[in-house]
Formats: sequence, structure tokens, C-alpha cells
Amino acid sequence: MECVTHILEAKHLKRYRGGGPIGSALHEAAYHSHPKIVELLLKRGFSANKKAGIYHSPLQAAAAGCHPYAGEDLSVRVIEILVTSRAD
Repeated sequence: MECVTHILEAKHLKRYRGGGPIGSALHEAAYHSHPKIVELLLKRGFSANKKAGIYHSPLQAAAAGCHPYAGEDLSVRVIEILVTSRAD
């Protein structure tokens, strides 16, 4: 979390808003079930509705990334955060 905050403050994450195969940094955090990072990225202006990558929306990435190793609670929390943020 500290690393993500540092990268955001240094404005190095800006170029990753479009992202890689999964999508933006928000798509990646959602896919890998990181609720604190999802909240931070949303607060920093990342869109809960940006279409990018193979899963299109962060919400679809979160659903696709609902892995047993991540813990169901974390995956569900990410989905709740995105829905609360009016994700499509």
C-alpha cells in the first residue's frame, strides 16, 4: 500500500491509466482483490467505469479475479466498493 501511495504521489502511475492486458491499475487491483488499493485509486481519480483490457470494466475484472487464494471476503469487499462507486 505504501508503494502504491508513493507511486501515485510521484505521478508515475498516470501512464498506466490505460493499462495492460487486464486494464488500468484499478482493473488490476480489482482483479487481484486488493480493496485498500481499489479505494485509494478511486479517491485519486481512477474511473470505476473505464473500459479497458480483457475484462472491460473494473467490476468485471473483480468478478473474474474472485480467486480462492485471495479470500472470498476480499473479493466481495472489492465488488462492494466498486458497486458503491456506481460501477457498471
